[in-house]
Amino acid sequence: MTPPAAASDTGLFITFEGIDGAGKSSHIGALADAFRAQGRAVTLTREPGGTPLAEKLRGLLLADAMDPLCEALLMFAARRDHLQQVIEPALARGEVVISDRFTDATFAYQGGGRGFDLDVLRKLEAWVQALPDGSVRQPDLTLWFDLDPAVAAARLAGAREPDKFESESAAFFTRVAQGYAQRAQAQPQRFARIPADQPRDVVALLAGTCMTAPWITRQLKGLLGQRGHALLLAGPSGLGQYELALALARAWLCEKPTAEGACGHCGSCHAIDVRTHADLMVLLPETLALELDWPLDEKTRDKIEKKELKPSKWIRVDAAREVVGFAQTTRARGNTKVVLVYPADRLNVESANTLLKTLEEPAGELRFVLATEAAHQLPATIRSRCQAHALAWPEPEEALAWLQTHTDVPATPANVATWLKAAGGRPDDALAWGRLGLTPAMWSALPQQVAAGDGRTLSGWTPAQQLDVLQKIAHDLLATHSGGAPRYFQPADVPKTTQPMVLQAWANDLLQAARTVEHPVGAGLMLEAWLARAQQVLKPLGGQRSFHANTLRA
Repeated sequence: MTPPAAASDTGLFITFEGIDGAGKSSHIGALADAFRAQGRAVTLTREPGGTPLAEKLRGLLLADAMDPLCEALLMFAARRDHLQQVIEPALARGEVVISDRFTDATFAYQGGGRGFDLDVLRKLEAWVQALPDGSVRQPDLTLWFDLDPAVAAARLAGAREPDKFESESAAFFTRVAQGYAQRAQAQPQRFARIPADQPRDVVALLAGTCMTAPWITRQLKGLLGQRGHALLLAGPSGLGQYELALALARAWLCEKPTAEGACGHCGSCHAIDVRTHADLMVLLPETLALELDWPLDEKTRDKIEKKELKPSKWIRVDAAREVVGFAQTTRARGNTKVVLVYPADRLNVESANTLLKTLEEPAGELRFVLATEAAHQLPATIRSRCQAHALAWPEPEEALAWLQTHTDVPATPANVATWLKAAGGRPDDALAWGRLGLTPAMWSALPQQVAAGDGRTLSGWTPAQQLDVLQKIAHDLLATHSGGAPRYFQPADVPKTTQPMVLQAWANDLLQAARTVEHPVGAGLMLEAWLARAQQVLKPLGGQRSFHANTLRA
C-alpha cells in the first residue's frame, strides 16, 4: 500500500476490484461500518459514476456500443470529474474513501478485455490522476476479489438483466482476469488478493485479513517455500514477529493451504482461532499467554488463579518440558505438528537447554518457528539450529496506510504519522503509542520538557515507556552531533546543547538502566532521578558539570 507522497497527511483511499460476479460489492458496506465504528468519516462511491456527470457517462458506457478508444476516454472523463468532485475533497477532509472500482478496472476491462493499448491508458492515468506535487493518485489499498470467470458467469446467470460488459463472452472475462493479475503483479505493494470462490463469510474474513500488514504477507509467501524444520524470525520490536510466526503455523497446519498461506476456513484454521488445535504448541511467557488468550496448563492456571503463583515474564522450564512431551506424541489431525516460541529471547537458560535436543533432532514431521526481538540474547546453540529470517521493514507510506485502518482509537492522519515517527517506523509499536493518546504537540514538546526537568507528560507512563523516550532523545542528539538526521523527533525539536562525550555517557547509562526497568523500585523516584540526570546533560554548553552515572540508577 503505497500512496503518493502528497497524500500521506490526508485520508485513506481503498478500492474494491474484480470481474463482474466476483462478489466484491457485497462486502463494501461491512468495511465502511468497521471504519465508522472507529469514529472515521467514510465516503462510499463507485466507478464509473460517483457524480451527476459521471453517472450520466456510466449510463452510456454500460449500454451503448463504442470503439475501445472512445470507451477509454469516457472512462477517464468520468474519473476526472469523480476525482475533482468527490475523491480528492473527501481525502483532504481526512475521510476514508471506499470506491467500487477505480483505474485498475480500466486496465483490466479496456486494456485486458478489449486489448486496448496499455501505453495510452498509462498516459491517460498520469494525466487525469495527476497531483500538484507531480505524483499520480492511486489507492492506498486495493482489495482484488479474484474469481474464475466460469464461476462468476454462473453466479450472474439469471440474476439480473446483463449490461454491455456482463454480456461479454467467457474469453473476454478471462482476459479481464489476466489484466487484473498483471496490474497486481506490477503494483504488489497496494494489492491484496482475495480468493472469491469461498463462502461469503469466509471471503469476509479474508477481506479483513487482507487489511493486515502487507509486508507480513509478502514475507509469508517467501517463507512458505523454505523446507527447514526450524525458522528463527528476528528483528526489532514492532515489525510483526508474532503475527508472522502464527501465520506460518496456520499455513503449515492448514488442510487446504494456498500460495498466500492458510485458507482461513478449514477445521484446522478454526481450531487455531479458538486455541484448541491439538497439533500446535504455543510457548509464551505466562503474562503474554494471558494477554493473547492462549491457554496455560491446568496446574499453572490453578496456581495463578489462587494467587499462589505470579505470572512470569519468562518461559519457564516446565513449559519447555511440555514441548518435549508434545514432540513425542502422535499427530492428531494432519501431517505436521508445530511449536511456536515467542519471544524466544524469553527462554531462560534451563528452558533453552531443555529444547536443544528436540530442536536439533525433531521427531517425525515436527516444525519449529521461533520469533524474537532480541536475537543476540538467544544462546548460540539455539540460533545455530535454526534458519534465520530478518524481519522486513515496511515502507513509511504503506505503514501509515495500514495504521489508519488498524488503530482502535480515533486519530487524525497527523496523529498516526506522529505515532510512526515515535516508534521509529515500527507499526506495531506505533499502535501502542496511539493507545497512550500521543499527539503531535505532546511528542514535539517532550525533548524540551526533559531538558527542563519537566515530567508532566512522562509521569503518566510506565517506567519502560519513560526510559524509551529518554533513549530516543539521546539517540537523536548523538545523530545530529554526528551530522546525521534525527530519527524520532523533528530537527527543530531536538535541543542543540551538550557535548558528544557527555551524551554518549548518558546514552550508556540509559542502556544500563534498561536492564532492570521491568523491576523498578520506586517508579516516581526513578523518574525524578532520570530527569535530574537529563537536565544536567542537556544544559547549554558551558553550563555543564560532571555528574556521576550512578545518579541515573539512584
